[in-house]
Amino acid sequence: MNWIAAAILGLGIYVQWTRWQQRRSAARGKPCPVTDALTPQAEVTEAITANDLERMQRLLLQSADPLLRHALMTRMVALAHKGRKDESMRRLLKETARQYVMDFDRIGPQLQIQEQEIKDRAPVFKWLAIVLEEEQAYEELLTLCHTALDWKLEDGTKTGFQGRIQRIERKQRRAETQ
Repeated sequence: MNWIAAAILGLGIYVQWTRWQQRRSAARGKPCPVTDALTPQAEVTEAITANDLERMQRLLLQSADPLLRHALMTRMVALAHKGRKDESMRRLLKETARQYVMDFDRIGPQLQIQEQEIKDRAPVFKWLAIVLEEEQAYEELLTLCHTALDWKLEDGTKTGFQGRIQRIERKQRRAETQ
């Protein structure tokens, strides 16, 4: 019978302590460390919504969940793609997109489980292809396009990655003849 009284007393103390933490945090204008702790999904969503690249990079290092990594890397590459004229953003885009492509063996199957078809759920391949083509890194670009084809991904163009491969090969031949 004493253990029941001790459990009730302990629960009461915990509830009072939690309320005190909430009031204290509210008075300081900060989130409560006890009750407002974010789940990994909520923290990722918050970072993505805020477009906070530094926080997304930190969360990417901490996360092992393929779907969270997909969401983080896709948003990071999207933001970097928009600002790719800046050298640091271009570097971030390439590093993150290359990591995404390397991780896609774990990400792809998870996307298939979630959505059945992933063909248009991986725009990172397209964005990396655009940057590699701008830099005339044709060999890496061909490898990327073949990987995308293996996963049956689409890039939003009429001819898709197959057409991109043909255009790259023509550009390579022209560059070799000059």
